[in-house]
Amino acid sequence: MTLLPGLAAAVLLVWALGGNLAQIVTIRFRWTALLYAAFAGQLVAFGPVRVLGEGQIEQVQIASYALLILFCLANRHQAGIWLVTCGVMGNALVICVNGGVMPVEPHAIVASGWTVEEYASAYPNIVAHASAPLWFIGDVFAMPRFHGSAVLSIGDLLIISGAWLVLQRATSPSSARRW
Repeated sequence: MTLLPGLAAAVLLVWALGGNLAQIVTIRFRWTALLYAAFAGQLVAFGPVRVLGEGQIEQVQIASYALLILFCLANRHQAGIWLVTCGVMGNALVICVNGGVMPVEPHAIVASGWTVEEYASAYPNIVAHASAPLWFIGDVFAMPRFHGSAVLSIGDLLIISGAWLVLQRATSPSSARRW
């Protein structure tokens, strides 16, 4: 959920820079079933109805990142996917070394308008512990508090940047596609 505001901002930036948003439908991805399966896993693990136990949530979290990495590798021909891949791999790394949960900087939680207790109950896939392994690539950047937002990791920022680049490339006139 935290990525949605950033991805919406990427779409708005593409539009503001003159991108033709109707061109988004021309983007062709390979192995989209992997992407859908990863999102379905995240929805089952972190959706409004909690049906999985704690150990199962961690396993689904790790499996969904593995599916996302495979999707990114299958689509490495897309401009910008390399940034998305780096972001997904960074998030997967920090989640794996922390037993299936994302470490979150407690000060970032508070700076985003949450209490640590509220945040932990809203996002069960986190550990609010600043000294967790690789915490510095975990969720360390505060976002303003509104529905679906909280804190971001470096990986999240790379994913958003890569998504913007994919969209910008697909929606800009062919004469502007030099990179």
